[in-house]
Amino acid sequence: GSCGNFLELDASGELAASFQGLEVNPPFYVEVSDAACRMCRDLLESAETNGRALTVVVVVPSRANEEGVRWCATSPFHVAELFFEPRRSSFIMATNCAAPSSGAGRAAAGARRRSSHPLSVFILQTQNGQVKWPCTVAKLQRLYKAFMADEKEEDEEE
Repeated sequence: GSCGNFLELDASGELAASFQGLEVNPPFYVEVSDAACRMCRDLLESAETNGRALTVVVVVPSRANEEGVRWCATSPFHVAELFFEPRRSSFIMATNCAAPSSGAGRAAAGARRRSSHPLSVFILQTQNGQVKWPCTVAKLQRLYKAFMADEKEEDEEE
């Protein structure tokens, strides 16, 4: 499942299925991302208490001073984290989404946009989630590759 800004075409969201889990990619406003991380905490704690397997992939800006990011980084459910420098990662825009790079206009469906924020991608799992869907190096490599900006894009922007 996916719970984010760009549900239809989010390549990383499709990869959350590799973990049989949920992807959370909230808009990058402190209040919203903190609330999304609290929701993840509640879901994971409930699943752990009830012995259920659950994986959550959380995509948030890497701002260590934010409550949600701090919780993800220090959570007992933390299994792995990927970090991306600004402009080195990208995402796919859904149809008719305002282009964040310019703040105006509309982007074509499937257009890739570079992230202007440093990103952290956290893999959070219950104990049973770790057993049922192990977080392997191969899965992390696929997730990393999905976020990386194409070299062609870099050439076209310069």
